[in-house]
Amino acid sequence: MSRASVSKFSAVSLVACALACSGSKEVKPTADVEVDAGTAAEPQEIPALPEGVAAAPEAAPIEWVPKASTEQQEKGKYAFLQANEALNKGDNDTAVRLFADAVKADPAQCAAAINEGVLLMRAGKNSDAKSVLKEALRTKPDCVEASANLTRLHLKLGEMKDAESELAQRIAQYPASLPMRVQYVRVLIAEQKLDGALNEAKKVLKADERNVPAMQALGDVWYREKKYELSRDVLETAAAVDPSNAETANAQGFVLLAMDQKPLAIEAFRRAVTLAPELAEARNNLGVLLSEANDFDGAATQLGEAVKLVPDRGALWLNYGNALRGAKRLDEAETAYKKAVDLRPTDASPWFNLAILYLDGDFKGKTAVDRLTQSENYFAEFLKRGGSDPKLARYQAEADKNLKREKDKIARDERDKLKKVEQEQKAAADKQKREANKLGGKDDDGDALPPPKPAPAPPAGKLGGKDDDK
Repeated sequence: MSRASVSKFSAVSLVACALACSGSKEVKPTADVEVDAGTAAEPQEIPALPEGVAAAPEAAPIEWVPKASTEQQEKGKYAFLQANEALNKGDNDTAVRLFADAVKADPAQCAAAINEGVLLMRAGKNSDAKSVLKEALRTKPDCVEASANLTRLHLKLGEMKDAESELAQRIAQYPASLPMRVQYVRVLIAEQKLDGALNEAKKVLKADERNVPAMQALGDVWYREKKYELSRDVLETAAAVDPSNAETANAQGFVLLAMDQKPLAIEAFRRAVTLAPELAEARNNLGVLLSEANDFDGAATQLGEAVKLVPDRGALWLNYGNALRGAKRLDEAETAYKKAVDLRPTDASPWFNLAILYLDGDFKGKTAVDRLTQSENYFAEFLKRGGSDPKLARYQAEADKNLKREKDKIARDERDKLKKVEQEQKAAADKQKREANKLGGKDDDGDALPPPKPAPAPPAGKLGGKDDDK
């Protein structure tokens, strides 16, 4: 198994849906609940569910809002349609502005307010999102989707008491609103008040035995209590009632995974993505399991879509970085990890993954020494931020060993290079000396030539030694 599949993932790699989503066409936020367990206090008292009620909310007076004129309603409708076009083009900023214009023109446009709030949440503007959703509920307090998204936002921010108390107030006004009661069950689950959640979910199912969100919530309670067979059975019932529900398929994936049926879990998450491509938590869950199965390209595809849907989620960027690392897309992996660092500055995990990335990766333009030195620096940052991992010592030792080997290799290569230069210089000097000696009259062996023999002296007189007179 490659190191990319066994190195550190986020603290919560798989993300369950926090609140059941209804089937309306408004933009829905994804779940983002990573909170500590709540206290063991009893759930807040809410009105008893009336006997024999229908699943629809009970009529109740709402705050009076002046009805928009026909002209304003048309203006709001036009802005809403324009906002959807911008959203389809990926221009979220323009979509937010146009949804706000739609609400301003026609305050009764709950759908526009919901979409504006969801997009603000996805942009990390939680305070603005909260204001928009609260205003939508002030205008129309029985707007189930506005209530669901505001509750989800409270949970995301860890505002448990606000989530519970505000829902209790709305339920007091609409005691027969089963969707709001299911939202309340989800809050109790997030607070780890599982007994209360179980009782409330059963009350909803008593009123409407085919209520899929309540079945999902009940399955979640049993999943958390490790009663996996019960959870599996109720989710199978939910899937039979509504085969097109992506949240049910996502929940089934968790249960199958807990029952050591990973291939079936992968198929459940894949089915959830097919049913609802905008369900970021399902894409994340599928991506994590594909990474563990070494299908890094497939994982990167799913997680890349997830971070587009929820760009402010650090855990998704961390998992995306792991998939990119496994797919050998190193520069992109580094960018994803650093995005996780920005979004989760107190989390040490991205630093660990950056260290592994530099320990194993072959970055273009970076020497092995620079790369391994950076890996050691990232391990040091991981420790500085309180990180711990059972494999840390082994990885650090590997980084030290590899770095020493690279430095020794560089030193050895430098010595060999100097030696070669010296040899070349000596050979050149010897050659130059031989050439100089040849010009000075030495043979190839370097021995001096014998001196030339002197010429014989000419005779002193005539031949025969006689003078001219004789």
